[in-house]
Amino acid sequence: MAERKIVQIMPAAGWGAAFDAGEEEEISPLVGWALVQEADGQSAVVGLVAAEKVELCDGQASFAGYVYLPDMVVDEFEVDDAEEDDDDFDDDDLDEATDDGPAYDPTAGLLN
Repeated sequence: MAERKIVQIMPAAGWGAAFDAGEEEEISPLVGWALVQEADGQSAVVGLVAAEKVELCDGQASFAGYVYLPDMVVDEFEVDDAEEDDDDFDDDDLDEATDDGPAYDPTAGLLN
């Protein structure tokens, strides 16, 4: 693979990388996302995993793609409706809980 340069690293909370491991797929949590500049000047966002060292996911032969981990947990978790107790929380509580001030106005200016 041609010379690549990591320009920036950012968090990747909740994301994982899938790797082919024979009949099964192994999921490793990402330690971050890297903005990578290729030798030809193009850029890409690539996941970082930690094995023996921190590496770019797409540089590994068994890399199969990215997985959003909270989706996997939600798909495997079922809630029993009979166990829900709605007496502790009513619609008035919901209104109070979601009233956290005015929405962000994107026309107001830049954040930084």
